[in-house]
Amino acid sequence: MSSEKKRRPAFRLSKYLDSLSYPVGTAMSINFKRLGRDMDLLFLEEPAEFYRLLIEVYSGDEESAIFFLRLLAGSLTEKTGLYVDPVEFAEAVKKGDKAKLHRILEAVTRAQRP
Repeated sequence: MSSEKKRRPAFRLSKYLDSLSYPVGTAMSINFKRLGRDMDLLFLEEPAEFYRLLIEVYSGDEESAIFFLRLLAGSLTEKTGLYVDPVEFAEAVKKGDKAKLHRILEAVTRAQRP
């Protein structure tokens, strides 16, 4: 197993979304599967491609995709008490900044542990 795989955050977007409002994560995961991709893996390993497909899931509406990502960041802040800047989070995904995204998710994962 590569060191990058070992460092990958223990975060599954579909499960997180379902924990907020079932079956949002399940439904989004199905939409990504229809496009031939695994949403959870894509989010972690290819954030820019995740963003591109998220826009496709939202029928080409980029504003909705950005709003979703900012809302996701806000929910992470609320759930963990750790501030996740919504604009920075959305930009990290949009630009495909995997390292920044992983740092954010690792911090969030640590904050969620009792």
